[in-house]
Amino acid sequence: MGTHLPAKSAPRIALIEDDESLALLLHYNLDAMGFEVEWTAHGTVALRRLLSDPPDLVVLDWVVPGLSGIEILRQLRQNAHTRALPVFMLTARTNPEDRKRASELGVEAFIPKPFALGDVLSRMQQLLLSSG
Repeated sequence: MGTHLPAKSAPRIALIEDDESLALLLHYNLDAMGFEVEWTAHGTVALRRLLSDPPDLVVLDWVVPGLSGIEILRQLRQNAHTRALPVFMLTARTNPEDRKRASELGVEAFIPKPFALGDVLSRMQQLLLSSG
């Protein structure tokens, strides 16, 4: 008789996005790719969840109610348990200074909205493969 190894669970993605239609589009496509997605629209709630149970990847909008995405990123980088957590920022903020600030805080990808869905999904998959 062979032994059965426990199946590896699907990679978990935390989606922090207050635009419901965009969140549903991303959630649907990521779910179809085999990822487990947890969507949160409020920054304060999101940070509490990220710190208590870090996912494999964070997809983060800069402008969300409560704590901003950039503040969430800053706090994640200050916490020993989430310091290396890959963060993918999707944002309508396109100012070069915003991109620089996010980069200095250690964001792995900074994608301005609007974006090509296929490119974003492919980049997320690359980040998960390189961090796992």
